[in-house]
Amino acid sequence: MSATFVCPHCNASYPRKPVLVGRAVRCTTCKNAFRLREDGIADAIEMPGSTAQQTPEPPPPAAASSPLAPSAKPPAAAVPSRPIIPLTLPPGLAGPPKAKSAAPAASSFASDKRDVEVVEIDERPAPPAPPPAALKAKPSAAKAGGAGTATVSRSGEPGKTRGSEILTAQQQDVRRAMAATLANSMTAALQAETLKNEQQSAKPTKTPSEGRVGKIGPAILTGEGVRMARLRLAWWLIAIGLIASIGGCSWLIMHRNPRQQALDFYSSAVTGARNRTDRIGGIQERAWLIGLPPANIGVPAMSDLSDAHIGPVRTYRFSVAKALFDQVNGMVISPRVPLWMPKAAQAELEARLVEGLSVQKQVAAILQLNKGAIDYRDWKSRLEAAGFGTEGADAIDLLLRGRTKASGENIYAARFLAGKLPDAIEIVSFAGRKGSLVISRSQSYEQRTVQYQGVLLHFVGKDWPQEWRVLTISTAMNAQQ
Repeated sequence: MSATFVCPHCNASYPRKPVLVGRAVRCTTCKNAFRLREDGIADAIEMPGSTAQQTPEPPPPAAASSPLAPSAKPPAAAVPSRPIIPLTLPPGLAGPPKAKSAAPAASSFASDKRDVEVVEIDERPAPPAPPPAALKAKPSAAKAGGAGTATVSRSGEPGKTRGSEILTAQQQDVRRAMAATLANSMTAALQAETLKNEQQSAKPTKTPSEGRVGKIGPAILTGEGVRMARLRLAWWLIAIGLIASIGGCSWLIMHRNPRQQALDFYSSAVTGARNRTDRIGGIQERAWLIGLPPANIGVPAMSDLSDAHIGPVRTYRFSVAKALFDQVNGMVISPRVPLWMPKAAQAELEARLVEGLSVQKQVAAILQLNKGAIDYRDWKSRLEAAGFGTEGADAIDLLLRGRTKASGENIYAARFLAGKLPDAIEIVSFAGRKGSLVISRSQSYEQRTVQYQGVLLHFVGKDWPQEWRVLTISTAMNAQQ
């Protein structure tokens, strides 16, 4: 659609504006009226009071049906609803000075140097033509645009207009009122259009939401939310790991394993009066045996085993050597020679021992008597081969030949020889380089740092002690001492 339109009378070009569509306007070149359609084409219209309308013609149907159409002879006091307001008078006509007051009612929408004048055209049917006498009397009035039309001469000098062109005071007031009404209407329309444009420009521009679902924020689209979630998850994992580590260390400190607890129990301080008189004996009684063969000396008394390194647990089951223990059931080990002797024949066989002979010859001499004696060293070898190994066989040897009481009794050996065997024994080795050995010095005690190694033992089975205890410890002085 073109941005301009032309006058249908003289082909003068004007810019096309939305506010001009449907309004009656006047060409500033030829001073003729026309109406602009929405498609940009101007249709010529006849001004009321022109020569063409003075001839008696029937009014158009639309105008006849208009509720604004007045009667054929309106009263003088009636205000016409749509009067003719010629804002720009034809050249050559002059009017009274009061006609100049209607000039402000003309509103121009010019965006350049040329624009049209907006006028209101009275589309009511023209009044009946005057009688011929009146036409002859005032021919100049019909030529000037009809009776009742105010004109102003180019010179603007009052008194030079013809009598038929002079408007009554009432008609001039009506025209001025209509001009003021039109000016107010145009001003309101302009303000409404300006306000509408401002509101449209003030509305926030909506950005396209392509790829978005619901109220998902831009962090999801850019990946920032995913990175933040991963970072939070990493921090949570780190925090949980630190808490677990601290808790684990605290648990290890507060809840040491049973083997470490056995070493702590053995090396803990002796309380009471015994700490001054028999500290070593108070420590040795915490082991399985208070006397070990062959000299029946107790386990070395240690007051500090905190640097001990504890090895893995090894288990030895008695089911693999049950026949060997059944073979020595009811027998005793001779304290003089390594022989299993029947308890009833122990005194007789030990009386046959010859002083001065080697241990090997004495054992051979007793075995030749066929009194039921068994070589202890041979029995221990068969125990190792049955599955106890050297470590397990040595532990059984200590439990059979050691002492649990100062009187020489051994409750563990008595249960073994009575056939009441545990299910198994568990053994672990431990060693350290900075143990504190308690040494008796007459009326006092002193501590010496030594290297040490030893064995912890645990019984597995019903009616057997369930705690871990020290079985044996051996020490060696450090090189710097």
